[in-house]
Amino acid sequence: MSKAREEDIQNTMKLVRKPNPVSKGVTWLRHHIDAECGLIDLMILEGTYTIEMMIDALIDKPKFHKKTRKQWEKRISDHILHLSTEEGDSRNQINGDGGHNLNVSISEETGIVKFDY
Repeated sequence: MSKAREEDIQNTMKLVRKPNPVSKGVTWLRHHIDAECGLIDLMILEGTYTIEMMIDALIDKPKFHKKTRKQWEKRISDHILHLSTEEGDSRNQINGDGGHNLNVSISEETGIVKFDY
């Protein structure tokens, strides 16, 4: 996962309004688009996926390590924590990287995960 930068919030706000999230194989948050975290970034930016839908999209990707649905749910939840808090997930805390501190919401009605800008 990438280390947070001050401009992450402003860049995310711009992309929610006018998506153009990938440049040179990485997302605006510096996550590779061929990696789990990059694809999760893009699904959250799209704002039409529930966690279950994200699992469905990721579970059969041959390039990723085989995971159970429960493991995928934890991976996605950890990445949401990385995106939505200053501290990040447990890996960020161990590495001292921190999270992106972005506004990520999960709809109570639909379960849709999106950047809330």
